[in-house]
Amino acid sequence: MAMEKTKGIVSSNPVVIFSKTYCESCKEAGSFLLELGANYKTVELDIESDGAQVQSALAEWTGQRMVPNIFIGGNHIGGKKDLMKKHEEGNLVALLVDAGALPSSNPAVRWNLILKVMVLKCSLLLQNGLGKEWYLISSSVEIILEEKKIS
Repeated sequence: MAMEKTKGIVSSNPVVIFSKTYCESCKEAGSFLLELGANYKTVELDIESDGAQVQSALAEWTGQRMVPNIFIGGNHIGGKKDLMKKHEEGNLVALLVDAGALPSSNPAVRWNLILKVMVLKCSLLLQNGLGKEWYLISSSVEIILEEKKIS
């Protein structure tokens, strides 16, 4: 029963974070997705009446018992570190778009598609007052960018 419920939640939502209300990593993962503009569902296992059973089903299904336990597009991503790794590798935005959790008109998506660069540590992202050119300023990675007009 818990496995059916768990798989149903995952299959009917573009992004799911199985969480617990007191988990800081869970809150940080959710906040990060929110900053990107992604739509997601949070399932608080310590509030759900069958939360312990759902957590056991997750462990059986994914091999991961700890929270956050994150799914994007029906695929198990892992925890917060795994989510951030996907972002650092430049794969997260595309996963979110493919899952339907992030509209392709979102500036983060346009930035990702136009630049096509992987940046591990970025100190600042600025947009000029006209909203037509993007600049990436990094203190730890040397990057050569071509300015592109975006609409």
